[in-house]
Amino acid sequence: MIPLAVQNGFGSDCEPLSFLPSDYLLYVGSRKGYKDFALLPKALELLRGEGIDLPLVTVGSPFTSEEIAELLRRGLISTVTNYQLSDEDLKRAYAHCTLVVQTSRYEGFGLTPLEGMASGVPVVVANSSSMPEVGGDVAIYFSPGDATDLARAMLSVLSDDELRRILGLRGILRAAEFSTTKMAQKTAEAYAELLEPAG
Repeated sequence: MIPLAVQNGFGSDCEPLSFLPSDYLLYVGSRKGYKDFALLPKALELLRGEGIDLPLVTVGSPFTSEEIAELLRRGLISTVTNYQLSDEDLKRAYAHCTLVVQTSRYEGFGLTPLEGMASGVPVVVANSSSMPEVGGDVAIYFSPGDATDLARAMLSVLSDDELRRILGLRGILRAAEFSTTKMAQKTAEAYAELLEPAG
């Protein structure tokens, strides 16, 4: 695997966005198909049963009518919002969220959790495909496709202030291992291997 790297500017020292709540969960990117976004409303409903009712901020395309209907059915429509953000505002959204959640059951690399770690916040991801390679022992994992286990993973972080602090600090160090220098080196090595004469 050729590791990607986050852009410059991700970190915990960005200014907050005035239109976002002070505490919120963050989901970034596409929600279709293998992204398994449908798990998240189910998990939020389970968390509400445990007394945790944090708002969810999603960044990406507007909600579909089916998604709106699902949020209404689960009583979440007032606590789940969607935004299209510039790159700079996205960095600010990462920096001040309580937790980054990626529900996807498959990723070629996993840039979203890496951006979360670089921002100094905990991340919850599915234990599948490339995610363990990116998250290492810093990310919190749940079983792919399992909304109950997703809720468990989120609850383990949201109910423990000290764990969130430690994961945030460790995430910054983990993200630093994925540098643009390493990405360029691995790419050059891959091309050299492909161009090497046979025999």
